[in-house]
Formats: sequence, structure tokens, C-alpha cells
Amino acid sequence: MNVGAVILSRLDSTRLPGKALRLVHGRPLLDYVIELCRLIDGVSVIVLATSDRTVDDPIAEFAEKANVHCVRGSVENVAGRFLSAMEQFELDAALRVNGDSPLNDPKLLSRGVEIIKSGNYDLVTNVPDRTYPFGMSLEVVLRETMRKAYASFRDAGCFEHVTKYFYDHPQCFRIRKILSDCPAFAGVQLSVDRIEDLMRFSWVVEQLNGSPSSCSPEQVVHLMRQCPDFRDAK
Repeated sequence: MNVGAVILSRLDSTRLPGKALRLVHGRPLLDYVIELCRLIDGVSVIVLATSDRTVDDPIAEFAEKANVHCVRGSVENVAGRFLSAMEQFELDAALRVNGDSPLNDPKLLSRGVEIIKSGNYDLVTNVPDRTYPFGMSLEVVLRETMRKAYASFRDAGCFEHVTKYFYDHPQCFRIRKILSDCPAFAGVQLSVDRIEDLMRFSWVVEQLNGSPSSCSPEQVVHLMRQCPDFRDAK
């Protein structure tokens, strides 16, 4: 089974403009995301999916420099960009990777790829009934399933949030939920949504000598909780 990692990213975030390419210890935020994607077992290709607007040209240019593929499409239709990446690279399944989640866990994502390759599920996810930190999400979906679901999308939320339709209609799909048994994960914000999150990420990277992907999720969460201005996710 051909499985790819599709990184969804754009530059004009309302709360933290330009965050995708903001430098953290001399490296763009997206570079950390690509680094962790390279550590996922069973992934054959990495694709950066961004919008076709001029404002996102720097992301396409960064993809070329980082030696990863890039697809572009409507800014509102995120699901369309995700599916386009699957179709263009003939992926049987794809991981949805958020460009603002540089502290995701490659081993968790590798586990999702392994499960989807069993052929027993349409979607493997840890998003419903969340027991993992925000920014440590797992969603890997079959292309045929994504294609059929996409044909049924009607409201804007489905196009924007990619997998919303699956959670709204769980009876229609074979969904495998992944749950954590680590109480320390609850309420931890690892994604970079605001300037405060970027500063905390920078602090964590500094403690890890620039290589967060080499640490276990428990170590990352422990470090984040030690950050001087740590706050639980709201």
C-alpha cells in the first residue's frame, strides 16, 4: 500500500501570521514538521499542500528547497487540496499532518500507517475523545474512502476541516480510534497557534539541543510542562 504524508499549511494565519516559515533556532517551523515526517515508517512520499494564492508562494518555494513535493489549491477547500495530493501521487492512503504541529510523534504516526495498511479500516484516528495533546493528532485515511466521502460534502465545515464528515457520520465508516493511557497528556497544547506557543516551542527545542523528533512524547510533554509560562490548552 502506497501511503504518503500530506502537510497542510498556509501563511496568513490570523492569530500568528507567517507562522509556517517563522524561524526557530534558525530553522523555519515547517522544517521541523518535515523532519518528523521523514521519521515515519511506511511513508513513501511527503507532500506540502498549500493554497494557490500569491501569499503562499513562499511555502511552495520552501517545499522545493526542502526537496518535498507541493500541491496547491483553494484556500477554503482544504479537503480538496488533501484529496488532490492523494490523487496526484496515487496514494492508497494519506496521513493528514498539520503544518503547525512540529512536536507530533513519528512513532504514533507510524503506528497509524501500520494499522491502515492492514486493510481493516477506512480511517485511523486519535482525534475523537481526545486523550493525546493538541498538536499530536493522528489521522490516516484511505483514498477511496476520502474520495467517496468528499462527494457527499455539502457544508463549508467539511471542506475546511477535512475529516469532519467522518466524525459526523461514524456509522458509515470503519474507524479505528487510538487512545492514550498517559494522564499527563491531558490538556497539553503542543501545536503552534499563537506567539506564546511559538515561544514555548522554541524553549523546548533549546532544551533538546535542536532535535525534538528524537524524543518520546512523554519526554516532550514533561518538558512542555516545565516551560516557565506553560498553560493548559483551552
